[in-house]
Amino acid sequence: MTQQTAAANLTLATMDRTYLPAMHFVAAHGVYEAEWEVPQLFGVSLELWCDHFCAGETDVLSDAVDYSKLYDLVNEIMQGGHCNLLEHLAAKIAKAVLTSDQRILQVAVQVEKTAADMGGTKIPVAVKIIRRKEDYGI
Repeated sequence: MTQQTAAANLTLATMDRTYLPAMHFVAAHGVYEAEWEVPQLFGVSLELWCDHFCAGETDVLSDAVDYSKLYDLVNEIMQGGHCNLLEHLAAKIAKAVLTSDQRILQVAVQVEKTAADMGGTKIPVAVKIIRRKEDYGI
C-alpha cells in the first residue's frame, strides 16, 4: 500500500494520532491581577490527528511530526503574552499547532490551571477544545 493509498483510506475517526499528554509550564495567565503577578503551574496536553504511514515506513524524523518543535511552540505561547481565559490560551495553541505542520489535520488541546482560585480555595480547572485546519481556513 502506498502512502497516498493509505492516506486516502483514513478519516479523522481512523487516523493515526500523536499524544503529548503532560507538558508543564510556569506562567502568568488569568483574569485576576494577582494571577498576572505571580506565575502558576499550568498543564498542557495535545492530541494530534495526522498520518504516520510514511514515518512508520521510513524511520526518518523529517517524515514525522517533530514533538520537540511542538513543545517549543507551546512553551513560546505559554511564556508569551498574557491571556485572561484558558479558552483563549487553548485556541492560540491550537491555531499555532495546526499551522506548524501540514500533516496535522486536527488537534485537541487541554489547558489546565492546577490551582485556580475559587475565592478562598484552589482547585484544578481544565479546558479542552478540538480544532481542525478548516476552522482557521488553513
